[in-house]
Amino acid sequence: MTDIVPSVSREDYDVLRSIKEIVLHPKQFFATMPVNGSFRQPLIFALSISVAVGLLVCITQSKPFIGIPAFIILYIISMFIGAGLLWLIAKLAGGTGSYKATFRASAYCNVVSLVAWIPYVGFWATFYELWLLILGVQRAQNLSFKAACCVVLIPFFILFTTGIVLGLLMMPHLH
Repeated sequence: MTDIVPSVSREDYDVLRSIKEIVLHPKQFFATMPVNGSFRQPLIFALSISVAVGLLVCITQSKPFIGIPAFIILYIISMFIGAGLLWLIAKLAGGTGSYKATFRASAYCNVVSLVAWIPYVGFWATFYELWLLILGVQRAQNLSFKAACCVVLIPFFILFTTGIVLGLLMMPHLH
């Protein structure tokens, strides 16, 4: 299995091939993921995923297609912010990689979004995405597996707990 992750300069970047390799061989994919390069390929990947998810949701849930551009824009903005937070936490944990490398890893982990919108599947897909993020952050930031777990899981649990607390606080106001 040669050239699992396309080189940064390669013009014939194949999104479908990357999806297949991330899903079927995540350890090998992230172990060989380039940590240098531009935002081009991860952005192409993220845009492709966001368009596919937007279309799938619109088609299966009878939503208007007019919302797809806003969804894509918010999706990409949230990716840049999320990668920035991961990069900052990784730096605090001793990570040595660049923001671009973290963005690249984060972008490829969004493959999970293709199934995460499906009821009941999304819950389990979250765990797979966390696993992919751990592998990606480990590679992008040159961290140990344990440190990468902390970088990914600590913010996840903080956000999860915050969501539960806010949900409980809002429950009395939902009448």
